Amino acid sequence: PCGIASATEANKGPPESTIASALCISLHRSTVKNCSKTLENLARSIQLDPLDGRKHRPADARVATVSSDVVHAIRLITPFTSAYKSVSKRRALPWDPNVGESSGEMDTFIRFLVKQLIISLQGKAQNYKNDGGVDAQAKSNVFMMNNTFYLLELLGPVEGVEEQPADDCRIQAPWFTTKISKIFESEKAKYL
Repeated sequence: PCGIASATEANKGPPESTIASALCISLHRSTVKNCSKTLENLARSIQLDPLDGRKHRPADARVATVSSDVVHAIRLITPFTSAYKSVSKRRALPWDPNVGESSGEMDTFIRFLVKQLIISLQGKAQNYKNDGGVDAQAKSNVFMMNNTFYLLELLGPVEGVEEQPADDCRIQAPWFTTKISKIFESEKAKYL
């Protein structure tokens, strides 16, 4: 009457296993949902990082806080590739609308984070130009050079090393080095 199985019913198996499996499925669904929301919030925080104000744009054009935050975030999430795949297989994400076997890998998410960061940095660089002054353009270029160099140094592959240490998160995909180096060289040419 109260829903508690007797000792003889518990040994039969099906009622307990049904409750246990339902609980497991429920926990997995809520974990996938919460994990996907956390990933979306991370991407949104990079996108919404304020572009103006001295607090969010260093006066001396050094590396922006958001750049170091993104490097830290990428290093934190990279070890969890199987968990990411579990989430992306079951839920469409803004950067990867595919679900199931056609869903993207962790590289898809990292590429999206880097893209959001570059958009944010370019907005900040534009605000240096908007400030005016004799050094406004130079500050804009140096700011982008500092931030792209920082990304290449901390996340790019190490030259001459065949295999990276397991605890050293490096983006091995060619898109990263190509894109970030291109921005760096472009800004350097404008500065010089």
